[in-house]
Amino acid sequence: MLYGRTAEQAVLAALVTEARAAHGGALVVRGQPGVGKSALLADLADDTRGIRVLRAQGVESESPLAFAALQRFLSPVMDGVSYLPDPQAHALRAAFGEAEHVGGGRFLVFMAALSLLSDVARSSPVLGLVDDAHWLDDASAAALLFVARRLQAEPIALVFGAREGDLRRFEADDLPELRVEGLEREAVRDLLADQTGGPVPNEVADRLRAQTGGNPLALVEMPATLSSEQLAGQAALPRDLPLTRGIERLYVDRYRRLSALPKGSCWSPLPTTPAGSTWSCVARPLWAPGGTTSGRWRWPSCSPCMGHGSSCNIPWSGRRSTGPRPAPSAVRCTEPWLQP
Repeated sequence: MLYGRTAEQAVLAALVTEARAAHGGALVVRGQPGVGKSALLADLADDTRGIRVLRAQGVESESPLAFAALQRFLSPVMDGVSYLPDPQAHALRAAFGEAEHVGGGRFLVFMAALSLLSDVARSSPVLGLVDDAHWLDDASAAALLFVARRLQAEPIALVFGAREGDLRRFEADDLPELRVEGLEREAVRDLLADQTGGPVPNEVADRLRAQTGGNPLALVEMPATLSSEQLAGQAALPRDLPLTRGIERLYVDRYRRLSALPKGSCWSPLPTTPAGSTWSCVARPLWAPGGTTSGRWRWPSCSPCMGHGSSCNIPWSGRRSTGPRPAPSAVRCTEPWLQP
């Protein structure tokens, strides 16, 4: 069950309703990691009676492979390629490694994808769900966007889920967008009650919402890191709420990609580390020196690190730091949490 997403669900349901009436369209669902984009797409797919659902997901390791995602998206309907015009059919098969390239360029591949989906939609409306679109290979992204711009008279709905705030962005600014934000107070309380098996005091729910930005993934995982007394408001919550495993994984993964950049290429408000600092970092932390084993890191908003009191658990080796390493207990994030 999704909490606090009634408005978003209504927008997605309206898109499918229009597609059933042969008024096709496309929508990009954008949001930070863990905010529930994939859950919204999965929820939409659960109520698709009489609709053919096609799925694809961007995969980082496949992003250099031309047409990898398009091949996965169209594979369930590839038996219809034989009914396409010969140039389109051959171009699509060649793009997927099933025939030799004979020229014609990517335009024929794009047209083949559109024609194939249009043919499939003659028997039943089509809902295409493309998650993690920021990791689509460039050729597949271009092909699917080509299709998305030409659905006005087709019984086809195409929904992309794309992460915000990452190094790689799904560029589809000409398509309608649905931005997914953190949960509001009532939804946070309902979600926490569902996770803990009973109501959570308002002050506890509000504190968790404030420190997670209402991020559903963090809120689902957070109760497991707290005691029953803390969740019941009978014991104080820790000053520094711990990072949950799922959130840490998302942001360590983001930091790994940031760390692959040359030093200084991260979006940073500072040209150098502050005077007196013996540290440097690809994410340009602001360091308030307090000796070699104390002090505070303050990460700029480009950082993948969590913030506002959350303990920073990013592996030290990923920071590209130089100089004496402070004790882990002395390293604390003070930047407000980037809403995942």
